[in-house]
Amino acid sequence: MAVHNVLVIGKDSRAVRALERMLVHAGFHLKKKSPDVIFCLGGDGTYLYAERCYPGISKLLIRNKSICSKCPPSHHLPDSAVILDKLKKGQYHIEKHTKLEARVGKKRLLCSNDFMIRNKNLTQALRFTMYINNTRMPPCIGDGIVVATPFGSTAYFYAITKKHFTHGIGLAFNNGATPLRYKLLKDTDVVTIQIDREQAELAGDNNPRTIILKPGAVITIKKAPETAPFVTMRTNFVEKLFAGRRKSFIGL
Repeated sequence: MAVHNVLVIGKDSRAVRALERMLVHAGFHLKKKSPDVIFCLGGDGTYLYAERCYPGISKLLIRNKSICSKCPPSHHLPDSAVILDKLKKGQYHIEKHTKLEARVGKKRLLCSNDFMIRNKNLTQALRFTMYINNTRMPPCIGDGIVVATPFGSTAYFYAITKKHFTHGIGLAFNNGATPLRYKLLKDTDVVTIQIDREQAELAGDNNPRTIILKPGAVITIKKAPETAPFVTMRTNFVEKLFAGRRKSFIGL
């Protein structure tokens, strides 16, 4: 599908305005409501914010080196013109990434990167019981757990495990008292966690909305029916961000 209506999201207002001018000059229309594609100008946090506010709309992730010290130099305008021309002609692909959902009673959260369950009181270890499908795992004691998607496995999951994965669901135990540091599951598996002792907090990605978990609370986490769509294209200008972290980032 040819792209006509676009939206730019980013923290750097000057960079956002500059990209908007480039897009208008290239013939695109700026539209806040139901754009065809959203340009996420910044880093991971910008993308996660955009996906939370505009779920299900295709995102084109663009590095802004002024706020990303690890990013390689931006490309020059001729390269950008090729990419924008491909968008107008519909010469791109949509890559759908897994999302996870977490349910606590009637409350539901979604994440593109990961869910974090963390002890609310940092001086007291969290005790919880975990089930994979209907199989009970050994008791867990520690600071909490991270449940990650493949896309999010290069973030907090990697910080704990020094590993990443491409399929399924990843569990990383944060400062656990047992030797088990992580576990990889199939994307059809269901994770159920019961808080046994101390209070905890459930967070998804960089969403400021969190859920307080009291002893006895039960959290169910599984693959969500929703997906996170990315715009990808086969050009010489598609590179990886952070030495191989994100696959579908394009530098403009």
